[in-house]
Amino acid sequence: MNSNNVPHARFVLKADDDMYINIPNLLAYLNSSAQDLQNKITGSCSKSARPIRNSKSKWYASERSYKEKQYPGFSGTAYATSMNVVKKIYNISCTVTIFSPIEDIYVSLCLRLIGGSVLHKPGFHIERPKLDACLYKGNKLFTAHSMTPDMIRNIWKAECKK
Repeated sequence: MNSNNVPHARFVLKADDDMYINIPNLLAYLNSSAQDLQNKITGSCSKSARPIRNSKSKWYASERSYKEKQYPGFSGTAYATSMNVVKKIYNISCTVTIFSPIEDIYVSLCLRLIGGSVLHKPGFHIERPKLDACLYKGNKLFTAHSMTPDMIRNIWKAECKK
């Protein structure tokens, strides 16, 4: 995607395909945090994750592929940032060695190189909270992970009974 194709976009959201996204909450938060996000990525961010060295793990990282003892700060299931950060990452991305299979770590390596950081924000869930319409339609949740299409449809149709 070329940012010229979306000239008025201010923010970008990366989300796994099994995510529920509360768009109104997310937009309100992004608009109120626009200045903070000029050099940050926000989500359910971890600042101290270690590479998994077990070769049977989906997230295995050999010492050859990643020599450091800890990953730079990152967010996995969903994260958002400003178009400013996206453009900077794009511009330096060809200088950063691809890190597979964890694309979120690659993005965090790029973020570190541009002097950016991660900002943990409660409401970005790396798991699936209890399927409660009041929670999902309330004003505190931004994302929920491990959602099936049926779960998402059911939440959309459900009413909060408080």
